[in-house]
Amino acid sequence: MVKYSLYSHTLGGTMMESDQQDQLIFKIEELRRRMTETALEEGFSSVKSVRMSQELDYLLNQIQQKNEA
Repeated sequence: MVKYSLYSHTLGGTMMESDQQDQLIFKIEELRRRMTETALEEGFSSVKSVRMSQELDYLLNQIQQKNEA
């Protein structure tokens, strides 16, 4: 699993819980992989691809908000 510096920023003087951070990154990477496969098989604008993209956006926004707090 690749870790990006974006995910290691501090939160109000404390680091985001490492285990929580690792779980969220894993979820993001797994969803990104599944979304890419789905988009290639069913089309980039298929309902399933769009839903996965929205879920991925939500997870990415979550991690960004936690890192900016």
